[in-house]
Amino acid sequence: MSIFGNRKFVTAVELFGSPIVDLVERSTLDFAGLLRMEKLPSTEELEMLDKVFRIKVLRLLSRDYDVEALALEMDALRRLVPYHRYDELNNCRNEVDGTLWCWSARWRALADLLRMAINLLTYQSKVDVLKISVCQNLLDLIKEAPGSSESNLLAKLQIQEIYFKRYLGLLEANGLIRLSVHGDKKFAYPVDKA
Repeated sequence: MSIFGNRKFVTAVELFGSPIVDLVERSTLDFAGLLRMEKLPSTEELEMLDKVFRIKVLRLLSRDYDVEALALEMDALRRLVPYHRYDELNNCRNEVDGTLWCWSARWRALADLLRMAINLLTYQSKVDVLKISVCQNLLDLIKEAPGSSESNLLAKLQIQEIYFKRYLGLLEANGLIRLSVHGDKKFAYPVDKA
């Protein structure tokens, strides 16, 4: 079975006829058909593909920490260029000014960037965070009174607000608490580990 399943590939006409916001919502592998055609896409088409992939990666990195989405996009970027086209796509000259473009390497670099983000999110040790006494104290306060507001927690800890937000963010990023927003206030809850 093909890695692409029954995928409907994007055509060159769709690439330029669709708004960029629609293209960014498509799966990266939907663009693989363009790279598997007998004739290599034009410089203009490759530049548009590159723009779509860069926007997709930036959007993923700017969202909440969704490791699964990052991993799916990383895998798609790595499988995008067929092996027999890898060198050819790394030696493309711009038809206008002769600039050398290394498309395969650029897209592999985007995949590597996602891999680094995944590593950062996945391998941050919860134990290391809890070695910070303020983080441990903050977590204890949240466990004692689930649903405490940020202002109440800040008053109990008696530290500067900028540091408080940093410690609260560390606990949330490591999956030890979740923040719930009601109006203009945030409330902290411990995360139950099964």
